[in-house]
Amino acid sequence: MTIDLSPYAGRWVALAMGSVAGVGFTPEEAIQLARRNRPKERFSVRFVETAVATPLTLSPLLERLRPLLLEQEIPIYLVGGVVRDALLGRASNDLDFVVPQRAIKLTFKIGNALGEPAYVLDKERDAGRVVLPDEATTLDFTCFRGEDLLADLRDRDFTINAIAIPATAVDRTSLIDPCDGVADLEARLIRQIHENSVINDPVRGLRGIRLAFALGFDLTPETATAVAEASQLTDTVSIERVRDEFLKLLKTTAPDLAVQQLDELKWLATIMPEVTELRDITQSLPHNEPVLAHTISVLRWLRKVETVVLESQPNND
Repeated sequence: MTIDLSPYAGRWVALAMGSVAGVGFTPEEAIQLARRNRPKERFSVRFVETAVATPLTLSPLLERLRPLLLEQEIPIYLVGGVVRDALLGRASNDLDFVVPQRAIKLTFKIGNALGEPAYVLDKERDAGRVVLPDEATTLDFTCFRGEDLLADLRDRDFTINAIAIPATAVDRTSLIDPCDGVADLEARLIRQIHENSVINDPVRGLRGIRLAFALGFDLTPETATAVAEASQLTDTVSIERVRDEFLKLLKTTAPDLAVQQLDELKWLATIMPEVTELRDITQSLPHNEPVLAHTISVLRWLRKVETVVLESQPNND
C-alpha cells in the first residue's frame, strides 16, 4: 500500500514500517521525532515536494537511483554543478551528493545495490565514489563541510555552485539557495561566495575562468581580483589539480579567449611562464602577430577546424 504524503508537502518525513513516524521542517526534526516515537524501529527519511510546478532538467540516471535514495535513514542532497546545470536546462550525469555523516558507508551501500564498483575517495573527509562505467560517469558522496548543509554550501567556491536540492526532488520549489546563486545564474555572473572563497583554494581561480567560458558568464570585478591574487598561491596546491583545470579550460568553446583571460589575470605567467615569454617575440612576414598572439590565434582556428570536422561526420545513431 502506498502512503499519501501530500499533507506533508514542503516538509521532511521519517517513515517506519510504512507509516509516518516523524515530521519536521528539517530532516533533523523529522528524525528526532521518529526516534522518540518509534525508538526500536528502522526508518527512512525523505523530503515531500509540493505539487510539481517547474520541473528541473535532471539526469535520467536519478530515476534509477531514486528508489535507493528513498530507503536511506539520513538526508541526502544533490549539490554543485548538477543543480546549476539543471537550472540552466542541461542534464548532467556527474552527480555530487552530500550527507550529514557516514558518506563512505553510503557509497558502498549504493555501489552494492547497483552492482557497481565503489571506493574510498578521501577517508579524512569521509568521501566515496561509485563508478558507473556503462554511463561513463561517477557518483560522489561526501560528508558536509561544516556542521550542516548551509555551512557546507557557504564553504564552496561560487554562488552558482552553492545550490542544493534534496536528492529525490525534481522541482524548483525544492531549491536550497543560501548564497543567491539562482540570481547570479539569471544575471550570468560568476561570483565568489565570500572574500576568501577563492584564496582558500587557489585552484578555484582557474575553475572560475573555465566556468565563465564554459557557460558564457562574466566574473564579477571582485571575483576577477580574487582570481588574479590566487594565481600567486599555486605552490600551496597540487600541480595535478592545476593541470586538470587547465586541460578542462582548453576544452571550452573558446579556448583562445580563455587563454587570453588566463594571461590578463596572471595565471598564464604562473603556470606556463615559458609561454608568456613569447609575447614580445616578433615574426617575419607573412606573419603579422607576435608569437604569443599567433599561438592564441592558432588555438582559435584549431577550434573552428575541429567544429567543422565534427559536424561533417556521419551520424552513427
